[in-house]
Amino acid sequence: MSNRKALIFSDPHLGRMAYSEYINNGRDAEKKEIFDFIVDKSKDCSTVISIGDNFNSKSPSSETIREFTNFIERFDNKKLFIVAGNHSIQASGKSAIDYLREIKNKDWNIITNKILEFEGLVFCPFFTNAFLDVDNGKDATKKIMKLLPNGKMLFIHHCIEGIKTVSGTLVDDFPEAVLPRKKIESMYDKIFVGHIHTYSEFGKINVVGNVFSQEVNDSDKFILKVDLDTLEVEKIKLPGRKIIKLENPTDELIGSISNNSIVKVIITEKKPSSEILELKEKLKKQFSKNGAFLLVEKINKKREKTHYGEGTSIAEMSIDKLLEIYSKQKKINLEKLKIGFELISK
Repeated sequence: MSNRKALIFSDPHLGRMAYSEYINNGRDAEKKEIFDFIVDKSKDCSTVISIGDNFNSKSPSSETIREFTNFIERFDNKKLFIVAGNHSIQASGKSAIDYLREIKNKDWNIITNKILEFEGLVFCPFFTNAFLDVDNGKDATKKIMKLLPNGKMLFIHHCIEGIKTVSGTLVDDFPEAVLPRKKIESMYDKIFVGHIHTYSEFGKINVVGNVFSQEVNDSDKFILKVDLDTLEVEKIKLPGRKIIKLENPTDELIGSISNNSIVKVIITEKKPSSEILELKEKLKKQFSKNGAFLLVEKINKKREKTHYGEGTSIAEMSIDKLLEIYSKQKKINLEKLKIGFELISK
């Protein structure tokens, strides 16, 4: 290979762009900007690697399939490794990315139901407990560890001990395969992990994170480049919108935020209706053209009121908001409910 560098991205979750319904023309322009950026940054690379969850559904729409296919076809004359993630793989092992094999591009490697080894690079897709014919995550971990060969680098869509989710929850007790950190680090010089949406690095492990901001106060998004000979890793920040939570913000703070942001404003102090309307107009002026805003009144002992741009309906509420409401009504611990939702939405 002429240029011994690989560009790595993970978890674009095409078919799902959070809060896009509140933005004029959705988030399509932002998506194009990010995809153009990734393609441009791959110019000095011989290899492009996706570590899973290219789709948000096991049955993506034809439009979403076409969108992803058009994107990866832009990596001309590069070797591609496309790993299946948990959102696109079924218990049987069939995957939403299986169709890519039919395109028969000799430089495309589609990894869905078995581990692939190529010149010291090891690629591991997500394996469900059912596919591995086990009842629990611990037994799934044992099976995967037996299947994994030693190598130079591992690219995997599974959790490794010590990784934290966006909400700060350790993955160690997830009811799926969670691989032992010390053992994995003894088998590879570098490990690149998909599946978890927050970028982090520790020891030999790089958790790549997802491509698009999807949650309130989500961290910055990155792609990585790795030199396949020296193993040097370059972290490249992606463009894209921020989804920001503000509590009782001042006018100065609101004015300091980029107008293409998605902003969730929480009011915890009792204010006259006139002030709420005035605040709503300021938010509309700042964010409605290029971004979006949500305004929530959250006064103690008062019924919560939520303002989503021009109006309010339960259909417009975010997942976080719906979980919060459900936890209050059912008197369920919100943190445990969020953990449960993370698990069943995988």
